[in-house]
Amino acid sequence: MKAELPENLKSTADLLSESLGHHASEKSPAIPNELLGDLMDRYAPAPSAQPAAEKRSWFQAAQSFFARPAFGLAATAAVIALIAVPTLMKSDYLAGFRGAVTSQADVESAAIILVGAPDGTLEILQYSGNFEDKALSAGMAAFSSNSPKVVVDYNSATILAIDGFGQTVFTLEIPESQSDLPDAVAIALSYL
Repeated sequence: MKAELPENLKSTADLLSESLGHHASEKSPAIPNELLGDLMDRYAPAPSAQPAAEKRSWFQAAQSFFARPAFGLAATAAVIALIAVPTLMKSDYLAGFRGAVTSQADVESAAIILVGAPDGTLEILQYSGNFEDKALSAGMAAFSSNSPKVVVDYNSATILAIDGFGQTVFTLEIPESQSDLPDAVAIALSYL
């Protein structure tokens, strides 16, 4: 009596049949049913147990998300960016000439003083559109203030950029053409 074997036991049956010491012309006896049943029970594939999917509440899912290290790193980077970017974007302080730090408000309120200027020079600077009218003045009255200033001195033919400490940080010759004067004053202002 020969029992039909399933595919997964045929290799085991071949191994067992070759282990019997018999002559090449002899046929090996059939596997007993008890042995066949025992082998099938022992080597049959076990049904895979699928773990039951847990139903998590939204609170548990959020708690799990926040507990991950990647979230902590991302949150730290976001906080640093929120603090650092506005700090870096502030333009309250500008690096001035030779690394001196001057306040942007001081640069914007720098006075432009004309000394010994020919008639019409003040109007040339006003109509250039580069400067505020309140920053322009003629004469020595505003010269004594402690604010940054650009002095256009026609007596010495120089343009001086003087910082809030009274130190001259830039000197330039007055251009020969009056139309180039606004550009020269703007260059001097850039050093404050």
